[in-house]
Amino acid sequence: MKNFLFVGLTLILGISGASAQMDGGAPQGYASAALAGGDLWSAYYNQAGLAQIKGVSAGVFYNNAFMIPELGTGGAVVAVPLGKQVLAGSIRSFGYSLYNEGKYSLAYARILGENVRVGVQFNAQTVRIGEGYGRKSVFTVEGGLSYDAGKHVTLSAHVYNPNQARLHTYEDERLPALLRAGARYTFSEKLFLEADVWKPVNHDPQLRIGTEYWIHELIALRAGVSTGAFQSYFGAGVKLGKFELDISSAYHSVLGFSPQLALAYHGK
Repeated sequence: MKNFLFVGLTLILGISGASAQMDGGAPQGYASAALAGGDLWSAYYNQAGLAQIKGVSAGVFYNNAFMIPELGTGGAVVAVPLGKQVLAGSIRSFGYSLYNEGKYSLAYARILGENVRVGVQFNAQTVRIGEGYGRKSVFTVEGGLSYDAGKHVTLSAHVYNPNQARLHTYEDERLPALLRAGARYTFSEKLFLEADVWKPVNHDPQLRIGTEYWIHELIALRAGVSTGAFQSYFGAGVKLGKFELDISSAYHSVLGFSPQLALAYHGK
């Protein structure tokens, strides 16, 4: 019974499924409102942002949802710029021995003109249920664009799994598609505010609002909120040379905290 409760909890709260495939790294501190971002964590949000990377970059993260070990998510990403193009590979794993989701991805991003960036990512995704229930693998695709509409405004859009890849023929079980769009206002190099709308197919839309402020050239503070299963977010980042250490957490009023630790190398 305990095992079924864990699986059910992940499905109800959107930790599993389409929404869960779209978070990771430093942006959790500002509610994962990161469609307009431009660093290696864009591999998990909007691959178009990878095109802004100037040097070889890499990062790892681990998130413990509601401080329940069975609801842990870990991932790693590496991005390599090639002129106006960037290649990136990423992995992520959610769950534990009796229920696990994996995602193994290869992304390509490039700059189009002065103000437009596009990206696409191909994924091999797995779902494994223990005690002899087996394993299923599917292939999915996702992609997005990012457009600088002015000096301070960036508009972004992203679609994940538009063909709703089939997991099982029984009752035509499929991975849900996820449509997202957002806008970021950059007040200065130190401060931005972003609002994103996430729309899983057959589910209500979610609004995510987040902000990041560098109070010092080495220290960032982050905060945000998301609707749906309402959660608030907070976090901080510290630059250590070319490395950045990020600590953040989500908070649900009933289920509690979901802490995360991330470490990134920005080779620029």
